[in-house]
Amino acid sequence: MIVRGHIVLLSLFAAIVLGEGLRPFVNVLAKRMTRAAAIGVALATVVGALALMWLLPLRELIAQGVALSSSLPEMIANAVLAAKQSPQVASALAPIGERLFPKLSVALSMLGLTAILVVFWLTSSDGFGAFLLSLAPERRRAELTALFDEIGNNLSAYVLGTLVNGSMVAIECGAGLLLFGLPYAAAIAILQGLLTLIPYLGPAVGAIVAGIVVLAVAGWTKAALAIAIVSLAHIVQGSFVSPLIFKRAIDIDPLVTVVATALGGALFGIIGVLLAVPAASILQTLVIKVIAPAIREHNA
Repeated sequence: MIVRGHIVLLSLFAAIVLGEGLRPFVNVLAKRMTRAAAIGVALATVVGALALMWLLPLRELIAQGVALSSSLPEMIANAVLAAKQSPQVASALAPIGERLFPKLSVALSMLGLTAILVVFWLTSSDGFGAFLLSLAPERRRAELTALFDEIGNNLSAYVLGTLVNGSMVAIECGAGLLLFGLPYAAAIAILQGLLTLIPYLGPAVGAIVAGIVVLAVAGWTKAALAIAIVSLAHIVQGSFVSPLIFKRAIDIDPLVTVVATALGGALFGIIGVLLAVPAASILQTLVIKVIAPAIREHNA
């Protein structure tokens, strides 16, 4: 059942993460209107912000995105032509690509299901939490309430931190690429911001893609410059800014993050990679707050 229904389960978990990210905004709005209206306003704000991001940048960004999306496959194909000429390498890479990237129909169906589940999670989670608390002994209910609140706060801070971190990376990369007049600056910058969702691996992939794109259009010198600009932005962000942004949300050991990301990718492809960090954050909270104290109490 889990194997056959993993898309639904992943969509539900993604909805919980996004729902907890929206919860503080919904709670503020709910002080001035009904909760149902607050949820509607919050979702409308998100949709409006996404539409604004699509419309504002603009003709230039849209033109760059269309041009880049049409030419990127050919660029990458030329870059890995040597690897494709080797049957052993091609046969090894093919299943990885098929496993990592889901079909478009699956991705769209999961996105739609997640959007629907976000609404129901924000509507029903309080009642669901109250039901779970009613099953616990009364002396443990305060602890469980604090545990639920901490998990929700961590997820909310993670979503907000991810948005801030990705936006800063996109702005930094865009400014650097535009300063040196490199091609596809806006589109590459937006891609770098999105790739911050993937810990450690995302910045490396972003630098490689930026190098491939600029190399195909402007030659080796500007390609090296693009890689340097993108890498510098990711290094500065990852070393100095991101730790401050994510300190509260995902104070997780790097080894745990890498293992969780690798395991999520191996089990569920790119979707598992994107959801691995919040899942690891929840698991870490449960281990520290529930499992470890129970073991110590048992051994005492």
